[in-house]
Amino acid sequence: MMHNSSGRLNFDVVKPENNYPSVVSQQNLFATSADIVQKRTHEAIKAATESNLEITDKKQEIRSFIQHINVTCDGCSKSPIIGDRHKCMFCPNIDFCQDCKSLTNHQHDSKHPLICIRDSSLYTSSIYIQNMNKLIHFNTSCVYCSVSPIIGIRYQCIPCGINLCEKCEFLCLHDVSHKRIKIILPE
Repeated sequence: MMHNSSGRLNFDVVKPENNYPSVVSQQNLFATSADIVQKRTHEAIKAATESNLEITDKKQEIRSFIQHINVTCDGCSKSPIIGDRHKCMFCPNIDFCQDCKSLTNHQHDSKHPLICIRDSSLYTSSIYIQNMNKLIHFNTSCVYCSVSPIIGIRYQCIPCGINLCEKCEFLCLHDVSHKRIKIILPE
């Protein structure tokens, strides 16, 4: 202990206890401090990870209750799709549930991109997630694949006046420098 009563520094001799070393080197002190910091950091990371896992589990649990009413999975025929819905961006009426989205045993082109829709009710006005088999453009056919009638979004080339289906438009089968009209509602 240190005293400063007479203006000088006086030190008392302290007898060490059996549990603690009487001499602690600076190196040993830093090592012990580093161990404590490392242990506390590890505990904090573990607690945060467990908390994040709980939040992730709760989000997945909530997501698993979301139903996509009037939507049937084209892989397993489950209706309604519960949880994430995966809709083909090219085919007018192709949807998959989470379990079937990556399966290859169905008759759908695996190169077509699928959009993940977590909650259909958030996008009720979006043409891209609606059931496109109701968008039938009667008396029109695609000049490249000859599908008739065109179901889904129809594209009409302004200079040429020809019609294209969504697939042929995406594949750029017609001159890409030509401007097109995107026709969503049938005439």
